[in-house]
Amino acid sequence: MVETIALLFLAGIVALIAYAGMVPGAVINATINAKIAADTTWLANVAASKMHLVAAPFTPSLALTYASLTEASFTGYASVSPVVGAQTAATDPITGLPVIFLNPPVGGFRFTTTSAVGLPQTIYGWVLTDNVNANVLASGLFSTPIVLTLSGQIIEVPDLLFTVNAVALS
Repeated sequence: MVETIALLFLAGIVALIAYAGMVPGAVINATINAKIAADTTWLANVAASKMHLVAAPFTPSLALTYASLTEASFTGYASVSPVVGAQTAATDPITGLPVIFLNPPVGGFRFTTTSAVGLPQTIYGWVLTDNVNANVLASGLFSTPIVLTLSGQIIEVPDLLFTVNAVALS
């Protein structure tokens, strides 16, 4: 599935000053990547972030808020947290760009209906928030909304890989 992803780099994580036309080098990209992956305020917080399913149309954006979303409510639903601690920082061997892999919990980011109560329900995408749902860290849409109609159906959010893409500043 092709996913649409919006990542919010919160104030204070990254500050990069550049002259017009300058492209940050690989070492700067890698440093930014490592700092975001290990930042204990957001992705590496000891109070794990939460992955939620969204049951109403929305548009991923930097301005998205949890309060503006309709969270899934089918029987058996609960938000899922990634592994607590520093996330995996690496480099994509094809693009050469730094990436951050959000470490999934055992079993992955899976959500299962356990009853037909609350169904049918259409799931449009997902949102990653901090532990108290005050900040949206990332969000995405499924390529096609998923309609849940029966007990025992599973939705799996694919592995989350954020790309830190520094481009020429003008």
